[in-house]
Amino acid sequence: MSKNTPISDPLTPLALRRLQAEIHMNSARVLRGMERRVQILFEEEGIMNLTPAQANVLMLLFHRRKAARANVLAEEFSVSEVTMGRFVHALEASGWVKRDRDPNDARAWLVSPTPQAYGTLGSLITVSNRMMDEAFRDFESGEIEAFHAQTRRV
Repeated sequence: MSKNTPISDPLTPLALRRLQAEIHMNSARVLRGMERRVQILFEEEGIMNLTPAQANVLMLLFHRRKAARANVLAEEFSVSEVTMGRFVHALEASGWVKRDRDPNDARAWLVSPTPQAYGTLGSLITVSNRMMDEAFRDFESGEIEAFHAQTRRV
């Protein structure tokens, strides 16, 4: 190493903790900003009575390609069963999902998208693609791969 090469001092524990806290706050700001932008894009696409979080539940159901119990969705979505129950209730009330008895357990319900949801899938994909294009506009593919790896680690 030449004497002109700067030597990076390790962060003090307090500086490291502050940086971690800032990353946490930045992550929350990014999420809120993306949700606000998705809501605007929904309105532009004519998608009403659907929040970005509810749309994520729908997209999870579309991705699964089969009905699922709410507790399974809660685990995959990393929320409590009570929270997922609220999502399902709101989605059902707005006509986005239906619930049917689980043929393997009469006490349980399976949640699946309705024809209304399938009819909106193209618009949901359009909104998702626009959001991702906007959010990652100035990123190169290697940066996106690295960011993905880091967020999965966290």
